[in-house]
Amino acid sequence: MSLVLRIGLHQSIFQGDGFIARETGRRVFWVLRLLCNTMATACIMPKFLNDEDCDQEMPLEVDDTDIEKTRVLIKSNKTFCLTAGSNTYIRLYMMVEQVIRHIYPVQGIKGGSGKGSPSYKINLAKVEKLESELRHWKASIPIGYTIERDKASANYLGYTFRTFH
Repeated sequence: MSLVLRIGLHQSIFQGDGFIARETGRRVFWVLRLLCNTMATACIMPKFLNDEDCDQEMPLEVDDTDIEKTRVLIKSNKTFCLTAGSNTYIRLYMMVEQVIRHIYPVQGIKGGSGKGSPSYKINLAKVEKLESELRHWKASIPIGYTIERDKASANYLGYTFRTFH
């Protein structure tokens, strides 16, 4: 991640040698940022890179074969894209980061006596906003990445994956 920051992949001004280099840089940056921040969260450590420290755009939701050195081919009839799945996961993790920041802050709020474990005062408006964002995220999951409850069959734990062609 340190090398990614040194070469400027965290900034949207990174141009590279055309569309292939630019898009590869975006993908590398977002995957490494997600990995570093996920590990930091799991280990109860500070995030390596905060949202305000970078302005890199999300990767384009196109297949690798659609990216050429001088242009990107956008296919409107495409129903499944691997990058769309990773972007969906990155957006979900960004919401998890907001929950940690606003609902479960690392330091908490000290109790009146200053003894014991930290307590939390939760802002109901922030909870409702995060809940609304999560509903919006769920509604925007691309085709092929949703799990539907299958009431008619006894598939694994009652869930089945939506198929696509």
